[in-house]
Amino acid sequence: MSVKLHHVPPRLASGAFILNTGITKRSLDVDGATGLRDQAANAFPFLKKMDPVRFGKALSTFEIALGTALLGRVSQ
Repeated sequence: MSVKLHHVPPRLASGAFILNTGITKRSLDVDGATGLRDQAANAFPFLKKMDPVRFGKALSTFEIALGTALLGRVSQ
């Protein structure tokens, strides 16, 4: 599958944004991670049982992977 030229700018912008937010979340303190987890728990109540720091690291890892995938797909 080839990448269409008009798909490149949105992929670059969204990939860079998501990658940046994932990297930023890597250094969350306990209070920040708790707030983030509690916001997510409003939509998905089962997350309230999860350790906040673990949740923050998992979300960060997912965002880094997604941002990298979007940026990597641009170069193919």
